[in-house]
Amino acid sequence: MRKTSMFGTDGVRGRAMVDLTPDLALGLGRAVAARVSPLTHRPRFLVAKDTRLSGDVLEAALSAGLCAGGADVIPGGVMPVPAVAFLARELDLAGAVMVSASHNAYDYNGFKLFGPGGRKLSDSAETDIARRAAAEETRAWPRFVGRVCARNGLLGRYRGYLLQVFGRELRGMTVAVDCGHGAMCAIAPDVLRRLGAEVVAINSTPNGRNINEGGAVIPERLSQTVRDHGAHAGLAFDGDGDRVAVVDESGCVMDGDQILAVWAADLAARGRLTNGTVVGTVMTNTGLEEFLHSMGCRLIRARVGDRYVAAEMQRTGTVLGGETSGHVIFGPHLPVADGLYTGLSVLGMAARSGRPVSVFSVPF
Repeated sequence: MRKTSMFGTDGVRGRAMVDLTPDLALGLGRAVAARVSPLTHRPRFLVAKDTRLSGDVLEAALSAGLCAGGADVIPGGVMPVPAVAFLARELDLAGAVMVSASHNAYDYNGFKLFGPGGRKLSDSAETDIARRAAAEETRAWPRFVGRVCARNGLLGRYRGYLLQVFGRELRGMTVAVDCGHGAMCAIAPDVLRRLGAEVVAINSTPNGRNINEGGAVIPERLSQTVRDHGAHAGLAFDGDGDRVAVVDESGCVMDGDQILAVWAADLAARGRLTNGTVVGTVMTNTGLEEFLHSMGCRLIRARVGDRYVAAEMQRTGTVLGGETSGHVIFGPHLPVADGLYTGLSVLGMAARSGRPVSVFSVPF
């Protein structure tokens, strides 16, 4: 933790117990708390994780650092990134941290940091935290030491919100779901069943080492599962659940750009695509830009990284944005990508229309 470049495109990431050690996690936690504690008496942070073997020790060290810096910690256990952002907003927290290396293999881990309202931190905030950690400004004991304050039913609050939004829209559908042995194992199959779908779940038995074996990173097995079971569609998630790949009834995979096209067309038809604008990145397929133009809409490009997409959406008042990788943000829901909400939205379009998912796919 000696230089501000410790933060990458999306938080801190590296090899678990080699680059990301308990000592680093402890110092990072203290630096995060030190930045907020002078402004708020015992600020509260949620700390959650995905299913990686190293998650327990890094979660414990980070939580200890936050408490040592004067913050209270609410342990979230295993939950996906969107649930973390949702709870940061709903519980009015000072921030939250997700212990995850997203789509990387199990021997990597990382820390994704969220501020008030569930928003990803800005570059300037990350630079300040890195500077504090490098300068070891947090070694002095604060006036107050925080505590770990367990709360029950946290993931249930996020699940309840999804059920309220989508009702029983998926009755009569068979949906294959590939959780990639990651954080979505804790909620995605259950939510789909509660929404009325018959669920075929694969890669849903995490053992600490098999995260991202399958899932959105490798959706081919899901495609085969959809075909084998005659499912109406399939959803594949990455390890921390902010990314999704949608598979139609024939096994064809829709990436993030195609999902944006489908969703933008639906919103535009209902007069809900604010300013007729979608935010993508410099890597977004030009086919999406041409498709939007054909509807009288436009694409704005941001830097690569869903937090930059979210920042541009906020600046321009845009409701929809995302990346080719499958990180899709719907502003009225959350300021971060939510793989499950995105997947449910596409399935809902098909269910309401009575047409197959393939009808909504835009070829480019």
